[in-house]
Amino acid sequence: MAEPRLCACGCGGQTPPAPRTDRRYGQVKGEPLAYIPGHNPRGKGWNLRKESKQREADDALIRHRYQAEQRPAPPEPEPEGGARLDGLSDEDRQRATWAFRELRRRHWERPLVLSDGTFALAALPDEYVLAWESEDEIVEREAPDHRRLGWWLEQSEAGLLLHGPNRLPELLDPEELLHPVEESPNGGLPEPEEPEPDEVSVEIVDGVAIVS
Repeated sequence: MAEPRLCACGCGGQTPPAPRTDRRYGQVKGEPLAYIPGHNPRGKGWNLRKESKQREADDALIRHRYQAEQRPAPPEPEPEGGARLDGLSDEDRQRATWAFRELRRRHWERPLVLSDGTFALAALPDEYVLAWESEDEIVEREAPDHRRLGWWLEQSEAGLLLHGPNRLPELLDPEELLHPVEESPNGGLPEPEEPEPDEVSVEIVDGVAIVS
């Protein structure tokens, strides 16, 4: 069965199927017509004349559509956490998200090299995080695995070389290597300082030791 078709005059009504095939008008039996009978401007157009019921219905439909387009869109609800979307639509939010993903990809394209031979990510600036995003979710979702992407280290005679995909080897300065942060067993709290022992003097008087 052929899909329904809207009248080409713009009234919004569905056209009936053609009762027979007529090559003169491009009609195929069973296929929907281009116009509702009487809506074709080349025809008589009895139902489009003023003061006709069809004309009143069509005018009312056109007015309703125009008024609906003129109404302002309802404000979008604000997300949790106090972040404001400033009236952005879903399409604008999606476009901004993809643009910022590309910025973060370029920011994390080259890894940071630690002194123990491992890779780390550069700190993410605040301006690279959108109002409705969380930095932890971004790192979990977009953080690259540099070793899987083809980054590796080589200890050569000239020094430590950093190799990357489609890049020339880069000679690293040992003084610029970062040191890994070791987590303390007490959850990052500073170790308590042990008190220094007091000085003790011993004096022997008449065979008796006196401690002071």
